Amino acid sequence: GRKSKDGNAKGGIKSHVQIPLLDELPMNVKYTSGASNDHEFLKHIKLTSQDIAIFDKAYVDYAQYAQWGRDDIYFVTREKDNAKSLVLDERDLPDDTNFEILLDEDVVNAYKDENNQVQNVVLRRIVIWSDKHKDKIILLTNAFHLEVWQISLLYRKRWRIELLFKQLKQNFPLKYFLGDNENAIQIQIWCVLIIN
Repeated sequence: GRKSKDGNAKGGIKSHVQIPLLDELPMNVKYTSGASNDHEFLKHIKLTSQDIAIFDKAYVDYAQYAQWGRDDIYFVTREKDNAKSLVLDERDLPDDTNFEILLDEDVVNAYKDENNQVQNVVLRRIVIWSDKHKDKIILLTNAFHLEVWQISLLYRKRWRIELLFKQLKQNFPLKYFLGDNENAIQIQIWCVLIIN
């Protein structure tokens, strides 16, 4: 990391982990600097047709979402607070819906492709009320074929990765590293994942 005024090195590392829901074992781990944008990890996720990726809103990348749509790969994520969408259509909620589901609509989001041309991707936006947080949770997905409650349930499963990181931080604090180069830090993180 960079040297601060007192001579100590400061820096950060992010660990991005892909975990299948069935066995909950990390299968794809990538490291980036603390200052890098999280969405770059989406290009490294190993997915095949009909897979569903569930991730946090820090990974927003509309170009990647459009590519996944073309490849029949689905995702569920949260919408960023500053997202700009155009509403196309509002879907009817089922009569037996749980009252936590407030809205289900199709929206268009614009992005720039690799040639800097503006493109559009059609997504589904679902608004859910969270009693726990006393706030709305806004989800984005390209899984138009799923019921709204299924999408809500899928996003709740994402919490398992937070529990993994909480467990790692409690049992194996990675506050101090045995070495200060990139390889030494990665080895220490891998050891923690293997031991866990």
